[in-house]
Amino acid sequence: MISELAPYLERLLYTNDSVVLPGLGAFVSQSAPASIDYASSTVSPPAKTLTFNDNLTTDDGLITYELVQEKGISDQEAKAWVEERVNAIVQQLNQREIVALPGIGRLYKNYVQKVQFLPDAANFSRENFGLPPLQFSPLSRSREVAEPQPGSGTNTTTTSPTPPPASTATPTAPVAKPAANTASPATPPSFDTPPPASQQWKRALLIFGLLILSGALGYYFLKTQRERINAKRDAAADNTEQIAENTPQNEEQSAMPETTPPPTTKPEKNTTTPEPATVKGKKCILVIGVFKDPTNIARLKDLLQKNDFEVYSAANANGAQSIGVQFNYTKEAEIQSNLAKLQQLTGEKNIRVKK
Repeated sequence: MISELAPYLERLLYTNDSVVLPGLGAFVSQSAPASIDYASSTVSPPAKTLTFNDNLTTDDGLITYELVQEKGISDQEAKAWVEERVNAIVQQLNQREIVALPGIGRLYKNYVQKVQFLPDAANFSRENFGLPPLQFSPLSRSREVAEPQPGSGTNTTTTSPTPPPASTATPTAPVAKPAANTASPATPPSFDTPPPASQQWKRALLIFGLLILSGALGYYFLKTQRERINAKRDAAADNTEQIAENTPQNEEQSAMPETTPPPTTKPEKNTTTPEPATVKGKKCILVIGVFKDPTNIARLKDLLQKNDFEVYSAANANGAQSIGVQFNYTKEAEIQSNLAKLQQLTGEKNIRVKK
């Protein structure tokens, strides 16, 4: 059903610059000049190429008019006929299928749901219709100079005939035979002759001079960079020496307040209790138990402090606290003595010793 649109589109594109499929888009023809493909040695004639513009969706009435003239139906029937086939094209495009229009090209949707068009190799230019591409091949000529025969006063030059071209696209001019010349003619230039040795030497010297110049510039640049780096290092070293010279003076100035007498400290309230740092011996901790109730914890700490014990407290991971006493000892008998006092004071028998 979709292929029925192709003949009408093909006829209309030969006589119109654009043909619209209502609600889908328009086929637009553009003129292209003659082109030469050197890779395939082909000359293509001027042509009209097709593109698809999905922004031109307003019905131009060309297909409808063509149907009315050919089939003798009404405008409404022609519009319904065109609309039915355009809807079929849209349905296939939405299903990610390729819609082929013979003689025109193929329609499909890309990954962003935009309609794309691949045209067929058809020339819609009426002026250049039917012109095929031409094949060509480059011309090659060769000239030979005959050696003069001894004893003859004339020098003749023979030229090999040029082979006919493969295509009639590029005609070949006839080659005239040179007339005999009594004087010795100059040797005709050959395009395949290499340049003289003097020119080759000049080129070699020029390339060698450029290499030397580039090397000198690179050496100068590296030398300048090294001088800059050395200058920065010397400047940094001078700054370091100045800082080192100034450092002793600052230390002496900062050390001067140490000679002043230390401030007098206030006497402690309880002179009978020795400082922890001056007490000799090892440290021992007696853990009475683990408690969670704040009231019991406060009551036990108050009881220990009233009996001249130094309270030990450590929080556990579950929120409870280990309560006990800590003291320094020199003999094992001191541990047993304090342990007995705590058992009698608290009534707890399972007191743990932690050294």
